[in-house]
Amino acid sequence: LQSFALHSRAAVVVGIRLLALVLVAAAVGCGGTVRRFIAVAGAVLIALSFPAIGHTAEHAAGWWVMPLLAVHVLVVEFWFGALLALVLIADHEPPGVAAHIVARFSRIAFWLVPLIFADTSLYFIPIAAGLV
Repeated sequence: LQSFALHSRAAVVVGIRLLALVLVAAAVGCGGTVRRFIAVAGAVLIALSFPAIGHTAEHAAGWWVMPLLAVHVLVVEFWFGALLALVLIADHEPPGVAAHIVARFSRIAFWLVPLIFADTSLYFIPIAAGLV
């Protein structure tokens, strides 16, 4: 049983997520472009780990739904990852700085709302086409 668990898809996903966690934690100690690259690499690894296990991995149209789930997770990471930062910025930064940062977040988030809607809608194409 232990051998099965260690060589399962779930074990690979846990390993990927641990590596991603190490990357994100390492990014905290870096600066500038290096920090951004390492943090984005960790976030992408996390997003790519979700389609590798669960219903999308077993889906008949996995080639279609797995990338859609990865995009969905990336958008969720952006939203939830920004929430605490926005609260802290609103509490600790001068109003002008906070307004600038919130405006920048809003410009990005504005396009993510239709993206998540389109992404979720595209998930149902194989079902409607009878591929499932």
